[in-house]
Amino acid sequence: MTNREMSFEQAFDFAMDLYLAGKSDYNPDMTTTAADLEKALAPWDITVTSEGWPSLTHGPVTIDGYITVMGHYDPAVRWNGWLCPSFDRDVAEKVAAWANEDPESARFTWEGDVLVYEQPNYPDSEPERIEPDSNGHYSIGAFSWVWSVAKGDD
Repeated sequence: MTNREMSFEQAFDFAMDLYLAGKSDYNPDMTTTAADLEKALAPWDITVTSEGWPSLTHGPVTIDGYITVMGHYDPAVRWNGWLCPSFDRDVAEKVAAWANEDPESARFTWEGDVLVYEQPNYPDSEPERIEPDSNGHYSIGAFSWVWSVAKGDD
């Protein structure tokens, strides 16, 4: 097989097509990185070029000023208008500790490098296992919490 080069967007679409056709178990999502795509598309001998790679902003993010931490996010990726950040391990630990202050709404525990999120208000729901992405970042509350860019004295 001859190696093919694809932009990030092309590789993402190709990976999604493979998943939807049942030819791959890899389901790309908004946290997918170029390294993730190269690994998933290795059987098809695909190389992902730097063209079209999403670039992450590193800056302060907040939930209505209740907690403000440094996060990584793509300003174009939103959930209902809210940011979808990810965090380095030390910041993920701070976010988890903050959320655990209200044990009725959230419970975070660590299992090695995996952060386990349980919602006591939804006892029938399966715990969410948050694994670090290829950059070592944890997506906590992405696509479900009201994260925004922190401004001023947040």
